[in-house]
Amino acid sequence: MVIVGLELLQFAFETFADLSERVLQEFCDPWGHHFAPVFRNKHDMRMQFVDHMSAGTPIMSVFSHNHNYRLCDIVGCMRRSTRTQDDETWRVAVIPVRLSGADHRRAHEACHKAALLWNFLLTETRAYWDEHGSDPSDKELRHRLYEKQPDLRDGLHAHTIQGVLDGMNDAVATYRENRRQGNMDAHAPHRAKNYRPLDFTAGYGWRPTNDGKHIALSFGRNHKRILVRMPNISDPKTNAPVPVERWGAMRLCWDRNKRQWSLHVSVPTSRPPQGDPSNVAAIDEGIINPMAVAIETDDAYEILVVNGRHARAAKHYRNTRIASLQEKLSRCVKGSKRWRKLDAKRRRIEAKTADALRNADHQTTRKVSDFIQEHDAGRIVAGGRSRHRTKPPQKRDPPRQEPEGPAQTPIAMVPWTAGESACP
Repeated sequence: MVIVGLELLQFAFETFADLSERVLQEFCDPWGHHFAPVFRNKHDMRMQFVDHMSAGTPIMSVFSHNHNYRLCDIVGCMRRSTRTQDDETWRVAVIPVRLSGADHRRAHEACHKAALLWNFLLTETRAYWDEHGSDPSDKELRHRLYEKQPDLRDGLHAHTIQGVLDGMNDAVATYRENRRQGNMDAHAPHRAKNYRPLDFTAGYGWRPTNDGKHIALSFGRNHKRILVRMPNISDPKTNAPVPVERWGAMRLCWDRNKRQWSLHVSVPTSRPPQGDPSNVAAIDEGIINPMAVAIETDDAYEILVVNGRHARAAKHYRNTRIASLQEKLSRCVKGSKRWRKLDAKRRRIEAKTADALRNADHQTTRKVSDFIQEHDAGRIVAGGRSRHRTKPPQKRDPPRQEPEGPAQTPIAMVPWTAGESACP
């Protein structure tokens, strides 16, 4: 079992310069799927993207950028759960689970049906835009669902359907907010899905069995529940077990590379201590060394440089092995026995590398957060990696043109036969 997550430190980024526009969009977007969902309530499980982050990782609350972007205060986007105490926040525990053959097929069918539901909502949302020129409400989308394709609800819990609907609304809100902030490269949701994880809310979508040994995942009325073993989740700081009554929503996810199911469980955890705002920690990101941190003390500067060669070695291993497998796959007939064997090997290598990179990211953020808390730093100044970026491709020079001038008289060709002298 791996317990990882992302906690809000009560630190503020006063300057966060030289970040790429992609990172700016992900962090500055108040309803994006990369940052804001961390601070939602226990019923929202759209937070597994932070599984590789460690507890106490610094997160900005005030954001500024040097590319004519205005300040974006994302603290107002936080939502508190009624079960969240003042000194707590929420994190995610990723737990591998094993399903029987019948449950495995039922879960796959439900994931495909959730994707079909997403595609239907996407089509109806775009149709509503063409008809009315505005965004549809939840009530209007539900009415269209019940009227046109009510069979999509069969086999899905009501809260799972609501989770898909909330995901669509958040995607549209993200697009609107990015455009409002001046990002014209943002696109409205348009991509259809073939697969989507399943969300289960606490007390309704999932609940412990009477014997306390299993968790029952509900798939709607008149559908058999899926039972998984009750995991043991403990707080990473106190090592005290978290009671099941305090668990939040769950998400059932399928990893196609590992060929494995996992439960992403939201659990409460204590907040890290607040640092002294007068102590400043400067962070610089690099290519080989992912982070270098410097904190000024009374005597000198305390410096931490995190070595990132382990991650580079994992990437090199992945690239070389997959390149060799791709060369062999290109000589095979797709779908043949040898092709399937090589493709399975490629997926295993990708899963192995993903775990290694996730472990490297976790160790990096863990070391940095411990270093900052050890020196009681309450203010962070971070710089980006713009100076390390490769230069843009240079434009080719236009083809060389001959200088304009008087036309040259072509040389007359004199016929010549063998045996004659070439010179006059």
